Amino acid sequence: MPVPLRRRPDVRDWDCPEGERRMWTVVYIARNRTVGQRVREALEREGLLVKLRPVRDGSEDGAVELLVPEAEAEEAHELLTTALGR
Repeated sequence: MPVPLRRRPDVRDWDCPEGERRMWTVVYIARNRTVGQRVREALEREGLLVKLRPVRDGSEDGAVELLVPEAEAEEAHELLTTALGR
């Protein structure tokens, strides 16, 4: 018997019409929430939707993942590469 998938409670789809669920992709892992918020703000200034998700316990000191809709992942990678000089 298949095991039902459980969604993490801190991960929600952005409000979107019924049936139009977006798949989210991790594009960056920041060392803490403060750095994650700065990177998120930079991506949002470029018009991308961005969510933060704690990697472990969600504390301020813990790492966070930055997620963007799958369709925007390539653009996010390009922006991050340019911004980080890599």
